[in-house]
Amino acid sequence: MFCADENVICTKGRFHPDNHPFRGKITIFVNELCVSSCDAFVYEIKDELADKVKIIGIPQSADTAYARVALDIYGSPNNLGEYIKLRSIYAEVPEDVLFSQTISIARSVTEDGEMVSGVSEPLDQFVPYSFEERYNYQNKLLKIALTQ
Repeated sequence: MFCADENVICTKGRFHPDNHPFRGKITIFVNELCVSSCDAFVYEIKDELADKVKIIGIPQSADTAYARVALDIYGSPNNLGEYIKLRSIYAEVPEDVLFSQTISIARSVTEDGEMVSGVSEPLDQFVPYSFEERYNYQNKLLKIALTQ
């Protein structure tokens, strides 16, 4: 998601399409490798453009976590949780950390409280694939999309 105004949270300042900026149809190909930002994109485009979007393939991972951070707890054994810091999971763990927990930051529900994370966007057409098709599955999806 891209925020329209950096001084306001994204849900208050997202870019919204004009009434009819695009009159065509969009087909999105998804599979189990659609994770994180891909999941968020599929949800957002379907939410914004509704009937103009068709989703085909295999259900995506439904993991809308787009960032992972570490929560480091500092202090002494007698004063656990003296202070807490967040850091990138890619940064080295400081020597004086007593405990560290990786946490995910995700959009887990819609503004109406509907669950998003963990729920694949419904497919308009399920297109299975076999091991033999692993190198040309995208071509199979493209042929299906072009014939509809």
